[in-house]
Amino acid sequence: MKPTPAESPLPPIPAHASSQQQLALSHPIQTFLADLAATHRIHIVAGTIAMAQSSVEHDEQKQQQPRFFNSLLVFDPRGAQIARYDKIHLFRFAGPPAFDEAETIISGIHSKFGRAVDVRISANADLSTDDTVAVEEGAEGLKDEFVMRLSVCYDLRFPELFRAKASKTCENDADGGYNVIVVPAAFTVETGKAHWECLLRARAIENQAYVIAAAQGGIHPVTGRVTYGHTMIIDPWGNVVAEVAEDGEGLAVWELDMAVIENTRKRLPALSHRLLG
Repeated sequence: MKPTPAESPLPPIPAHASSQQQLALSHPIQTFLADLAATHRIHIVAGTIAMAQSSVEHDEQKQQQPRFFNSLLVFDPRGAQIARYDKIHLFRFAGPPAFDEAETIISGIHSKFGRAVDVRISANADLSTDDTVAVEEGAEGLKDEFVMRLSVCYDLRFPELFRAKASKTCENDADGGYNVIVVPAAFTVETGKAHWECLLRARAIENQAYVIAAAQGGIHPVTGRVTYGHTMIIDPWGNVVAEVAEDGEGLAVWELDMAVIENTRKRLPALSHRLLG
């Protein structure tokens, strides 16, 4: 029987993560997520979460009313918040129904977290060491580890985000620094029916990476807005390997296979054939 956290306590949080951990523990949502990750010894990619601007950021933007960043947070099996990404591209749609995210959200381009972010998750992480961290510049190749590129919803329409070099990245010659794309989203019904699956498959195919796309679906109680749903997992060849196709809550599960990534990139070495960018 697997020991419980109480029977086998987790090692202390590394010093380099303490400042983010202190931030997380000062807010109830982050506290809940950190506790959940530590209790079950899992990684959690949580989002999106509305993160308030700091007073400095608010003053710099000279906004009369404070707005929020649309943020994605990553917690490791110790409960440490190891990464944050603030959504860069803000959704605007003439509708119907019309929608302008900029009315309440500020682009992550104005945040130190609004950049290409890669997070390494070792396949055989040892919790007694610091194996799960934001990828350090100059680290060696992917080997037996998954590296996630973080993105949110409307970002999916901008392939340059997925080709940009992360400010902290894993150098792996022509193969690129990541092999999994994470994109939680709340597409409208109209845009979702037309574009959701084809955009997800395109990002998987062109980057030869898994795509994990959690999607909100149904009617939002406050605004009455309806979102498309259809959570999906796409493999590096562009196949939809798991999907929540029905309305309502659901769970998509798939085991990521490093061999599938390696085989795809070996058979069709398109990433090494890039000439621009």
